[in-house]
Amino acid sequence: MSTDKDRGVTEGEENFAAALGERLRDAEHDLDPQIQARLAQARREAVAVADRKSKASSGYWFGAGGAVAAAALLVVIFTTAQVDPNNQMPNVDPEEFAAAQELEMLEDLEFIAWVASLEEEDEPSQG
Repeated sequence: MSTDKDRGVTEGEENFAAALGERLRDAEHDLDPQIQARLAQARREAVAVADRKSKASSGYWFGAGGAVAAAALLVVIFTTAQVDPNNQMPNVDPEEFAAAQELEMLEDLEFIAWVASLEEEDEPSQG
């Protein structure tokens, strides 16, 4: 936190600011009540605008913080993931693998035949 001396404010400037502030506060009490009400309304509006801006910026920072947290999580996941150094397939019997592939192919062929039979049923018979 900076002090007045850090900002290069002299003692004379501090005294002037204090005296000016006191005179402004005194002058405020001498104002017409209608002007005082307008000033109070202007102050409330200024504070409301400042509050809205601070809330909007906090939403922005919340989103940015979420993005940073997600990126950090991805870094942790990818850096600590267990990788097989040999990069080999799991032990699978080649005959079982071939049988499974053949079964999938038969299922695909059955599906294709079923779709073809539906198409034949939908075609109008000519005659």
